[in-house]
Amino acid sequence: MEVYFAEGKPPVHCQSLVELDAALDRLHRECDPRYPILVCIDLPEHRLDIGLGADPTFVIVNTQPCDGEYWISVGDERAEGYADFYGCGNHQQLARRHLVRLESAREAIREFVRSGRGAAEVAWEDWAGRPAEPLSWHQ
Repeated sequence: MEVYFAEGKPPVHCQSLVELDAALDRLHRECDPRYPILVCIDLPEHRLDIGLGADPTFVIVNTQPCDGEYWISVGDERAEGYADFYGCGNHQQLARRHLVRLESAREAIREFVRSGRGAAEVAWEDWAGRPAEPLSWHQ
């Protein structure tokens, strides 16, 4: 797994879920909370995106190549406004309705790496805004 977190910096290579958790913990601790970062985790067939340095945050599961098919976390559907995340070469705004507790987002990453499925404790929708069932995802 390659963990990308900043333009011009080499990715962190992780060979296990334990190493991935440690890398994400470190990036979260080092992040300035005024500028939470977008972190991209490359897997053979998917890319996982998570915001670090903020709680609540988001998680996205993209299929490789990242050409528009993805699943995104859904938190409070009534939440208004946007949250800003920086890193991986860009600035991204996400609707606040996609923010979930940081620990839920982290568990979603762990579950996907372990099983290829989205965590059941997180509500998901697909790229078209339709509710998505994580048990149907395949790695």
